[in-house]
Amino acid sequence: MFSVSGGFKTDGVAIPNALMFDGPLIVIDTKGVIHDLTAAVRRNRGRNAWQITADIGLDPIKLLIALRRTFESFSRTLPNTSHRPRIST
Repeated sequence: MFSVSGGFKTDGVAIPNALMFDGPLIVIDTKGVIHDLTAAVRRNRGRNAWQITADIGLDPIKLLIALRRTFESFSRTLPNTSHRPRIST
């Protein structure tokens, strides 16, 4: 969804939809407002709610490490990333 600043995107569309929708969501919200206002309600409904911040960034390895703490069974399928393969030229 695209609109000018103050175009009622967050308060009028994103937050109500995040509260009503019971399925999985991926929301890009640079201010974190949507997560702050909907996470508790979604958790009470049995949904997980994560917020990826600049501390984690969008580095997929860092994201998997953060998720690893929650999903132990998933972590067993991750490759060992403690060593880097040697590339010979």
